[in-house]
Amino acid sequence: MLVIDKEQINADKRQLPLHPDLEVFATQVSFVKPLCKFVASTNCHKQLYVDGTWVTKFNRLHVYQNGDKIGEVFVEEQSKRGAPGRETVYGVKSFRIEKQRGTRDETFTRDMKVALRTAKKMFVARGDDELRTLIDNTIAHEISSVAIYKKRALHDYVDEEVELNLYMLNAFKARKENRAMITVPTNLVTVKNIAEHDRQCEEYLHIKALLDMYKSKQGYGVKIMNDNSLAVLDYTTLSIVRYPSFDKLPDNIQTKFAMFKVLNKGEPYAHLGCKFKDDILYIAGGA
Repeated sequence: MLVIDKEQINADKRQLPLHPDLEVFATQVSFVKPLCKFVASTNCHKQLYVDGTWVTKFNRLHVYQNGDKIGEVFVEEQSKRGAPGRETVYGVKSFRIEKQRGTRDETFTRDMKVALRTAKKMFVARGDDELRTLIDNTIAHEISSVAIYKKRALHDYVDEEVELNLYMLNAFKARKENRAMITVPTNLVTVKNIAEHDRQCEEYLHIKALLDMYKSKQGYGVKIMNDNSLAVLDYTTLSIVRYPSFDKLPDNIQTKFAMFKVLNKGEPYAHLGCKFKDDILYIAGGA
């Protein structure tokens, strides 16, 4: 019997029927991949036109192994080639699929046996090297993106041309008076909301400190798995360790990790770290 985890969707959607062709297909996948877990989420159901009426059914399931998402199985209905009516096509989505045309990481076919062979080949859990690459690539991209965004935000409250002209004129006056240094005001003249500007400056300094820490190979990358286990990348050694639960984390990581429950994505703190997409976090090094 096919078991589907529906905890991620609203209670009123959990009783929606499963597309019968998807049930057959997913059941066959579960036979050849018995360690896989099937999960339904909010994007797994759609309206389908059946026998003259529109009905909502689950047509897609996420596939996990060891708490790590390794792909999706799905069905779609399309017009028959050269004949009236519609037919089912079977789809497989996986990070291991690479195509030049169409959706890059998914493939589909009218033959369920062909789709089943694709799922059997592609649904393989990530090894440590692949998990290390996933965590590091996500953190490298996200931490740089947040740093760029926060840096740009500094300029939202400042008229840079006015401020630069004032600086140049003050520098000119100092040279005429044979002074080596000039004094500039701490409050920029074009900033109208100094409290908000100070907040933006503070956030930029936090993300810059984390970016510098990451570049110097310090801190930890953490991926929260679907089963609440955790994969931790130690940047000082580039080793990756899997922990079955939060309470098994080392104390120096556990204390900081606990704070992320009240932090938003993209909210940096130099002494804690920052949370990013796909349940991946960068945790600051040190005590």
